[in-house]
Amino acid sequence: MWSKIHERHPSKDIGLGIIDEFLGVDKLERYYIQPKKHQMKSTPTAKHLMEDVTDKDTFNHAITMELNENVTVKRLMQGWMHMADRGDHIEGTPYIAMNVECVSNSGLQGCIGDLPKSLKEEDVMVCLTEDGKSFSLTNVITPAFTISRPHLDDCGRGQVLLCVYGVKFLFWSEDSIELRKLFGEVHASSKGDYTRTAVRTWPGLRWTILHVGEYIEMIPGTVHAVLSAENSAVTGWHHMRKQWLEDGVYKEMLMWEIDIVEKRIKVVNEAEENPPKILDTIEKEMKHWHVWLQAGKLEPELSKKLRVLKIEVEKRIKRLHKQAK
Repeated sequence: MWSKIHERHPSKDIGLGIIDEFLGVDKLERYYIQPKKHQMKSTPTAKHLMEDVTDKDTFNHAITMELNENVTVKRLMQGWMHMADRGDHIEGTPYIAMNVECVSNSGLQGCIGDLPKSLKEEDVMVCLTEDGKSFSLTNVITPAFTISRPHLDDCGRGQVLLCVYGVKFLFWSEDSIELRKLFGEVHASSKGDYTRTAVRTWPGLRWTILHVGEYIEMIPGTVHAVLSAENSAVTGWHHMRKQWLEDGVYKEMLMWEIDIVEKRIKVVNEAEENPPKILDTIEKEMKHWHVWLQAGKLEPELSKKLRVLKIEVEKRIKRLHKQAK
């Protein structure tokens, strides 16, 4: 499929190179993870994907991943259709619609229906919308031939990624001290492409292929990458688990991430143009922790543990913001 990309598309050789790296992995099948299945009410179409997208949403360039604040839904759709027809990216720039909040029942909400089984477990707190009235369901719409390099989304929350359109090739690395050292050098970087290196040398490789109705749950701090050979989309629910609090996962991952910011503020690092932007994500996570605490679903001991950790994290963030000025 990737070989059908337009000859001048910058991701052609990169994508084929990543696929070659995978095909060269010894006993690749050992690292495959079977996705879980979610029973949806109906199969989404492109109409359902676009139902909640507005000109105010966040749009990133699908090749450089740079934010573009001037993109409209019309331009998104033009690039989306152009890539589906394997067009020249110079004639129609492809964009990704990032974290679109799905609220309309005539959109993805109406197709997906209930929460996946894994999010109904007793120790789970699914993140809510800003008004607190419903579970927050976000959608990422990706044009064909998009490569999302190894990255992490959250260290203070986990997430479920459900494929709702097209097919996704997803791979990630299981957490380890060695992985944190390697990834810590490039976390939140927009310079260079280290995807092939990650496949070849980073420890703990795992991979899966997501079709419509299939999902994977990722723990906080999961370093992952995605190849989209066709127009596709995933929805997601961010959530917290008591187990991650009890086991110290939150503290370990968040302190590691904050340490990265502290190091980069002290020493200029060309791989990171704006170290504090990592802190913005953590601050957002703390708001969801606040809701978790207010919900009263945690036992007194765990509630105290989360509250103390939240205060510690926020103090470090405040101090680092001052140092970065």
